Amino acid sequence: MKSVTFRNGAIDMAANLYLPAGLDAVKRHAAIAFDASYQGERRPLAPPCAGRG
Repeated sequence: MKSVTFRNGAIDMAANLYLPAGLDAVKRHAAIAFDASYQGERRPLAPPCAGRG
């Protein structure tokens, strides 16, 4: 896990970035990003989707 920050409009956001073991950081890779609004989300979206495949 890596802690990251990014801008969402005028808001500074923080997130945890989960990377697979053995990832070659030099190469480009596809990714999926889930973002609940900065106001929050009542139900988590990432866990049900992240476990698939």
